[in-house]
Amino acid sequence: MLAALLTGSVLGAALSRAATTDLADKPLANSTTAVLLPNIMLDLDNSGSMLWSYMPDYVRMKSGNTWEKYCRDTDGSINAVCNQGDPPYAASAFNKIYYNPAVRYEWPVNPDGSRVGDATGSHRTAYGSPWSGIPSDGFGQQRVEYTYEQTSMDDPCGRAFGCPKKLPNDTVNLATIGSVTANFPDRVWCRSSTSSTCVSAIDGGNYSYPNDRYDSPRLATGAPYYYNVTVRWCDSAGSNCQANRDNTHARVNYSQWERVDIVPSRNSYPKAATRTDCTAATSCNFEEEISNFATWYAWYRTRSQMAKSSIGLAFKDVRGTPKDVTVDRTDGNYFHARMGLMTIDNSTITVPIEAFEGTHKQSFYTELYKLNPDTSTPLRAALNEVGRLFKFGKNAAFPNGPDPIQAACQRNFAILATDGYWNGNDPLHINDARDTVMQDQDGDITKAPRPSYAPYQAGSRGVPADVVSLADVAFYYYNNDLRPDMENIVPSAGGAANIGDVANHQHMTTFTLGLGVDGTLPFRKDYKTAKAGEYYNILQGTRNWPAPRENTAETIDDLWHAAVSGRGTYFSAKDPAALQDSLHQALGSIGQSDGSGASAATSNLQPTPGDDNIFIANYRTQAWDGELSAYRMDTTTGDVIGDPRWQAAVRLRLKVAADGTDTRTIWTSDANNNLVPFTTTDLPDAQKAYFNATVQQSLSQFNSWSTEQKNAANADTLVRFLRGHDPMVTVDRENKRLYRERDKLLGDFVHSQPVHVGAPPFKFQDGGYDAFVTAKAARSRTVYAAANDGMLHAFDAQTGDERWAYIPPMVLPDLWQLAHNDYADRHRFFLDGALTVSDVKIGNDWKTILIGAMGKGGRGYYALDITDPANPRALWTYTAADNPNLGYSFGPAHVTKVNNKWMAVLTSGYNNVAEGGRYDGDGKGHVFLLDLGDASMKAHVIDIATTAGTKENPSGLARLNIAAPDFNISNTGVAAWGGDLLGNMWRFNLTAGTATKILALDSSRPIMAAPDLTGTPDSVTVYFGTGRFLGTSDLVVPSASVTSQIVGAFKDDLQSTTTLSLDAFSRRTMSSSDTSRDISDAGGTSTVGWYFELPGAGERVAVDPQVFEDTFVVPTVVPSASACQPGGFSWMYQFTTSGGKPAGNTSLGTRLTSPIVGMTVSLLPSGKPVVVAVTADGKRPKTIGLKKPTQGGGGNGGGVTTTRLQWRELGR
Repeated sequence: MLAALLTGSVLGAALSRAATTDLADKPLANSTTAVLLPNIMLDLDNSGSMLWSYMPDYVRMKSGNTWEKYCRDTDGSINAVCNQGDPPYAASAFNKIYYNPAVRYEWPVNPDGSRVGDATGSHRTAYGSPWSGIPSDGFGQQRVEYTYEQTSMDDPCGRAFGCPKKLPNDTVNLATIGSVTANFPDRVWCRSSTSSTCVSAIDGGNYSYPNDRYDSPRLATGAPYYYNVTVRWCDSAGSNCQANRDNTHARVNYSQWERVDIVPSRNSYPKAATRTDCTAATSCNFEEEISNFATWYAWYRTRSQMAKSSIGLAFKDVRGTPKDVTVDRTDGNYFHARMGLMTIDNSTITVPIEAFEGTHKQSFYTELYKLNPDTSTPLRAALNEVGRLFKFGKNAAFPNGPDPIQAACQRNFAILATDGYWNGNDPLHINDARDTVMQDQDGDITKAPRPSYAPYQAGSRGVPADVVSLADVAFYYYNNDLRPDMENIVPSAGGAANIGDVANHQHMTTFTLGLGVDGTLPFRKDYKTAKAGEYYNILQGTRNWPAPRENTAETIDDLWHAAVSGRGTYFSAKDPAALQDSLHQALGSIGQSDGSGASAATSNLQPTPGDDNIFIANYRTQAWDGELSAYRMDTTTGDVIGDPRWQAAVRLRLKVAADGTDTRTIWTSDANNNLVPFTTTDLPDAQKAYFNATVQQSLSQFNSWSTEQKNAANADTLVRFLRGHDPMVTVDRENKRLYRERDKLLGDFVHSQPVHVGAPPFKFQDGGYDAFVTAKAARSRTVYAAANDGMLHAFDAQTGDERWAYIPPMVLPDLWQLAHNDYADRHRFFLDGALTVSDVKIGNDWKTILIGAMGKGGRGYYALDITDPANPRALWTYTAADNPNLGYSFGPAHVTKVNNKWMAVLTSGYNNVAEGGRYDGDGKGHVFLLDLGDASMKAHVIDIATTAGTKENPSGLARLNIAAPDFNISNTGVAAWGGDLLGNMWRFNLTAGTATKILALDSSRPIMAAPDLTGTPDSVTVYFGTGRFLGTSDLVVPSASVTSQIVGAFKDDLQSTTTLSLDAFSRRTMSSSDTSRDISDAGGTSTVGWYFELPGAGERVAVDPQVFEDTFVVPTVVPSASACQPGGFSWMYQFTTSGGKPAGNTSLGTRLTSPIVGMTVSLLPSGKPVVVAVTADGKRPKTIGLKKPTQGGGGNGGGVTTTRLQWRELGR
């Protein structure tokens, strides 16, 4: 969703202003000027265990509890006490919530990002010397636990008492050694309850006490401290150990103990890279260390404190209603939402869902920081109440609303955060009268894989039979239409139907967050994409979800299961950093939606059974990844049917192994156009430098990296990431991730259409072509697709396997940006332009070449020889570094013969002016002819320049069409026609090298789309449409006074130098309604041409129109002010070529609910032509039958002939 609000007066100014062209870095077709924010309810645990100062639960348990085995002596025997004062308890490697010197503990914030004042009378926002009066709870809400009455070390505390406890005081002095009741407590082990012969728990670097002699704990005065310790988890024999705990490795082993006291006499402490509060390069001084410790003590020492501080920090940059770009240019970089807050008892804290701004955001923070845990853990009832809020607009917490759902397309989310096992509150009521009880929702809850998305059907109960699980609750509110009275138009977030958030009805998507808790299933952060682990086994049907019962570890598995059933994500956070990161990831996922941005490709323009593939590329916003899918086209109807035959991103995962190896073939090319493997071993030094450690200092996450991560980050790790690996990430080391997390390895496919290449399809009569066709008749079919991962991918058309990928060398310098952790907000295009494939004769040899445009990815083109799809060759690149008059290459290359030479015909594109101190282009429109047979082609480029455009107001000539009357026989180009953004249509005589302005409109009617052509070599009819859809300023729905865009046609005799205006055309009138378009006036007597004004407000032509036989097909886009139509909607018109009447004498236009982003014309075996229209919503393409003009349907105005002058080969 577009963050900036644009006013209705902007469009007219945008279309006529003298400035460079606004080019968006994200797909416009998924954007809107209207604001409809997602609804998010944070359902937060306020149970009593949130008061605990240890995490996970096994750190400290009561005597006799089976979990107690995790706190052990070095001899392996069970230690009866694991409490405050014991080394494991005070080691962050084991107790994840205890002070960790590698973490910079951030002070909690107010909604505006300023520091919260603590609960002391002075409301401090920082702690300093003498480090006294540090509050036990900076928020001033949690009760302080009582200690046992001890005034000196001489008074023993019984072993069962577990001293030291929290002090009864509200504050503590951290630095001055004094009375026990005023300072940080410490514990020692004594010979007996009365003896003063005592030792600390550490002896000789080992955790040695208590033992059979020193077994009586006592409280001592002390200063803050922590333990450095290596923690390993071992099997029952103790011989096989690893870093993470699982069911097999369930016994803890400690080694390499070191106690660190934070005392004034010590002024040097180890510094981690994350400790940006320390000024020295390698160490922190006493004041820096004790300040960090004090912040932890006041704001992070318990689960509740950690949750409140971390949530406040994570949500500080969430905003409500987006701001106009003129008010805040940075606003578009922020996540915008409507948010509310509930606690799991549904009543203690309630903040309704509203735009997250102003007094509402302040209320959210106030209520969050007031939380004082003291209840049970009724998670199922809590999630049920969130679902009821979305279903009925009210619930127990909000009995009178307000209703959060504002529109039918609004997305609704629950984030359930808890630290414990669920219990209580069963049965669950699901109707408004609260007399209908929820039943099992997905059959046997232990079965796998997950159920597909389908209406609920009563089935066998899960095991155990009396349990309605948390997963049932999540699935109920996902699977059932919560608002049957609303249209089902919620956008899909993508993914497979059985596990993805693909429902279009009103539903709740559930994210769950486990705070320091473990179930019986070992969790891995990348569970959604991993090809191993318990979740993968569940999907494969070789593992079952454990059956949950209250107050058992299986309920944590159910917490995970609920996120799967609710189509969200499960996160497990055991420290403040992980908690903030989990919340950021959840918010990032909430912003995702599916989209498509280009036409589909067919395996044959005349599909037949067995040769009926259609290849569809799409993308996901926020994740910014893509998928290329092969479907089957019904050869009777032209519809796209069935499940995908293959999906390339799914196949690509199989080529990348978890051990850091892969079987991918990825090339770039060097200065001599030699293919170079994309590995640090093979890249030339100059290219390798684009990925080195210095470059990576510009990554958004660099300052948060540890020393280990900074030392690990080098060119090899980044190159391997770009190849599809996650360096530094294994099952045991997920917290070491260097670069952004990805679900898929393919980049987003937005504006670049895939191209299918098989046997040569032409009938060229040039010498040797017949032999070439015969030799390549069985050529392996390949689909080529350019993605915004910077790669041109070549896929086996039969299997979807990637054959190879190619990175044009001009992309390399910026490719590191793909590794930004916050790439969701930094998206840019890399390879986003059209692909052109043609057979050409170079010297004595026929070749099949591919030329790719970069689109917004850059100012240039690249070319490959793909004659052999298994062994491509790099041919050349042509960029602004070669010719400064080359702008952003949005137009496809054309390949034709000019003066008996095979030429690539390129355009100057958009913004061909100086940029960043380079490329001093003149801003005029240019057409460039490159001789494909000339090894020094760059030195002999033919430049045909127009007279329009300046450095201040560039022409914007991007898309052409070429008249080649005998295209399939000789492909000899006569002339080219193309429009610019200043409203001019140009004829380019390719043979003579001249440009003639043949139609002058003005900049209020820019010509973005390429015209189509019919006629003879002596008389051409040019079919065109006006309008622009390139930048965010083009999203505005203009007022009625703004000039309407037009569709028209006119004749050109190829000789005239007269510049036409619309005064010479017949003006036709179109009538319109919300559902149909017709012609109300087809009058006019002009023999020059005709035109219609498009009736929709802001309606424009942004996709190339096409002529097929006698029908002129024109797709338009209408930006919408409705939030439920991001990008707007489209009309598909069908005119007669001979007179501009409705083809078939039926309704002129078909309305589509999403913008058309591309179309492909196919001829079915029956002879019926169809248009396959791809829309921006990412749904299956819509098939529209082409209407045959009725007999006598002609008329005056440019209708001499409808012989097509060039067949644009879209599929082969």
